[in-house]
Amino acid sequence: IGGVPDSVKTPVVENCSHYIVISRYPDKVQEWHHLCGHKLKPLAVIHSVKEERLDVLQTEPFLEIVAGPWNREESCTVPDVLLQEVLKLVL
Repeated sequence: IGGVPDSVKTPVVENCSHYIVISRYPDKVQEWHHLCGHKLKPLAVIHSVKEERLDVLQTEPFLEIVAGPWNREESCTVPDVLLQEVLKLVL
């Protein structure tokens, strides 16, 4: 789900097991945790920035990175550290 955190998205949240937050607004991250955290396990939080960057802020209890750029109009490479977290779930 995307956009802004909103309780109208609860039916979707209730059918998931994990969540990833990608946001350029640091103040919205906690709202996503509030919406998803009671039912789902956080997999990663990505603080999206416009410049070329990849900083790992933490790896536990979930991955938290500052990464960019993430542009809708362009394809991008998923950072290896994020790919490894996702692969842990499926392998």
